[in-house]
Amino acid sequence: MSAVDVPEEVLGKVRNAEERETTILKLGEAERKVLKHNEFTLFEFEVAEEFQKIGVLVECVAQSDSDKFRVVLFDENDTPEFIDYSTPCVGSSQSIVPFGPFGQIEISKPIYNKTSIRHRIPDSCLKLFTMRQNVELPAKRRRLLAVVAGNRIRNLDFRIRVLPLRFVSLDAVTELLAVDKKLITKKKELDVYVDFNSWESIRASGDEIRDLLTERWQRCQGLRDSCVRHIVCD
Repeated sequence: MSAVDVPEEVLGKVRNAEERETTILKLGEAERKVLKHNEFTLFEFEVAEEFQKIGVLVECVAQSDSDKFRVVLFDENDTPEFIDYSTPCVGSSQSIVPFGPFGQIEISKPIYNKTSIRHRIPDSCLKLFTMRQNVELPAKRRRLLAVVAGNRIRNLDFRIRVLPLRFVSLDAVTELLAVDKKLITKKKELDVYVDFNSWESIRASGDEIRDLLTERWQRCQGLRDSCVRHIVCD
């Protein structure tokens, strides 16, 4: 499956874009879409000096099982690094696909809960894929510019989150949330991404975990910088 080419004129527009917004990335923060054109979506991040590794989380709503798109990361000299994605076939057991120069990428199974996706694509076509991969930045590389361009860019909804990486054990999270490991089930009401080096996640029963989160939310907020990175409630 060939990659989607990003035309040079698009890259030129990105390099010369005047509407860029730069965000100093702090622990636990996630930046969203900055600038969107018909041809591409532009994200720009400035990573705080203490972070050597970041996690790039890309989410897309795909209109077919074979939509392809490309993320372009620019270094300080505007040298592009191309990262290619393609949405997997629905029903396929394959969850790992090639991920450009960074090795492999994990793709979650499609989610068909249309109430959680706000988009103009017909409900029958909605498929939410989440793609996650770690990127190690060179010591002098503080700016991350990502361009998303796809073969159906006008019909796709993209979100990029850039998150700092720190190892957090499963024990630390279960202790933080006071969740007994016996309560961890296969239900997907709540995902807590724990270790961004392996993108480990725990899944706990929604009712059980939400009660605990409500009770300990302030404490969780206080420790969030060093423990919990990303919490998603479906």
